[in-house]
Amino acid sequence: MVIVFVYCTYEGPGIEYLSAVLKAAGHETYLLYDPRLFAREEGLPTSKLLARWFDQRKLFRRQLNDYHPDLVAFSVVCADYLWACETAKMIKEWMNVPIVFGNIHPTVIPEKVLKNDFVDFVVVGEGEYALLDLVDSLAAKERDYSIKNVWSKKGGEIVSNPLRPLISDLDSLPFPDRDLFRRVGRPFDIGIMALGRRGCKNACPYCSNSFRRKLYFGDDYLNPAYLRRRSVANLIKELKEAKEKYGYKLIRFNDDDLAENEQWLKEFHQEYKREIGVPYKCFVNPESINENTIRYLKESNCGEIQFGMQSTNPQTRREVLRRYYSNEQVARVIKLIRESGIPFFIDNLVGLPGESGEDLVNMVKYYAENPGGYINTYWLLYFAGHDMVQIGKDRGAVDNRDEEKFQASPFSDTNVIRPEVHQRRLERYQILARVYNYFPLPVTRFIIKHKLYRFFPGFDFTLFFRRLRVFKITRKDAFPNPKDGFELIHLRRRDEYLFHLSNKIKSLFDWDGLRRVK
Repeated sequence: MVIVFVYCTYEGPGIEYLSAVLKAAGHETYLLYDPRLFAREEGLPTSKLLARWFDQRKLFRRQLNDYHPDLVAFSVVCADYLWACETAKMIKEWMNVPIVFGNIHPTVIPEKVLKNDFVDFVVVGEGEYALLDLVDSLAAKERDYSIKNVWSKKGGEIVSNPLRPLISDLDSLPFPDRDLFRRVGRPFDIGIMALGRRGCKNACPYCSNSFRRKLYFGDDYLNPAYLRRRSVANLIKELKEAKEKYGYKLIRFNDDDLAENEQWLKEFHQEYKREIGVPYKCFVNPESINENTIRYLKESNCGEIQFGMQSTNPQTRREVLRRYYSNEQVARVIKLIRESGIPFFIDNLVGLPGESGEDLVNMVKYYAENPGGYINTYWLLYFAGHDMVQIGKDRGAVDNRDEEKFQASPFSDTNVIRPEVHQRRLERYQILARVYNYFPLPVTRFIIKHKLYRFFPGFDFTLFFRRLRVFKITRKDAFPNPKDGFELIHLRRRDEYLFHLSNKIKSLFDWDGLRRVK
């Protein structure tokens, strides 16, 4: 069987695992990839005109004709659902091939997704062996409607099936198929993404981990069985093989908290330092950072740490976000990381239910008193099926009209809610948080003391600084940059712009033809 994955924006480690499982069973896999340049950006310019010019879906029809797929598979997050639906509809018009949707958005609302006539199957929850069973069923030409985790259609009716247990032994999985993305082109050569564990110990209401926990464990959603980790030996073996094959220069660990288990991290740092050694980025929970864990990260050549504070208002953090550490605890974490010399980024949500402009001013004050990190600010998004929707309704941040948007057609582009009332009221204060990253600390303190942020213009003038930072020329033999650290996604993004722009220019001129004329 030939399976073609369709994905956009960034590398997807999840479909690399899916591809590896399918290949191990003797199937062929390919990838259609659209970076969505100028269409869905974080801190970079957007343009409908340029987005259409760089739209890679124009190439998909030719690629599909070359691959002759037996199944087309989409991995869909909420923010890309519209794009996935548009693309799947196009493919159905081109050829009569079954299409399956998986990942968090179809997992949350499988019945709604299956009502689209261009979607034949939905995989709910973990997909490796559910997708393999589905492919084997199609290959045998005997449709099995009882595959666990797979929803389908039969006689116009939706057939739902129960979940299979989570994969408890992650070492049993084959190593991810990184060739899937590397065949796309140069931007994926610079580094790799890796996973040492699955799951998160937290159950933040805005995060997919909270939904997945309840999906598998119901009222016992804090069950520790949700958090599974690979053995250090298995992870190091994967990284060694990938290093020999690809010669990567950095790694981005996508674990929700690489430092979650101190004993595991101690063993990891010893083996990683000896066998791998290249700089890496990781995500951590503030509660996992202490003198030992920060030393293990430093000695193993961690080049960047990112963690979520989300709100410096203790009451909001506790009652809305289910995060129970104190501001004093995080201040100690900031001090430890700052003294280690590892560049670090702190995530904060803007537009939380009940949040005021004063809360954001206090946030910047807090970081001015505990400096050293780069402040990331993200608007809170309400995703279908997540607990945050109900919290938003209870606190007056989301109304029934907002919730009805989740029930609209996928082509209405309303599968994510960002209430406009928060956006209008808080934008100026968000700019203050971004100013902190680019202005000297005394300047920021002066702005806060004299409330000069009240005179900020109505547009985000810090975009100029952010774009410079993303596009900054960084020597590829000198990671990490001692001031800014690195972000593999941003480095790839820069290369994707250059890569696809050069391809566009080449397509406008027949260089071989010009040489022949000369």
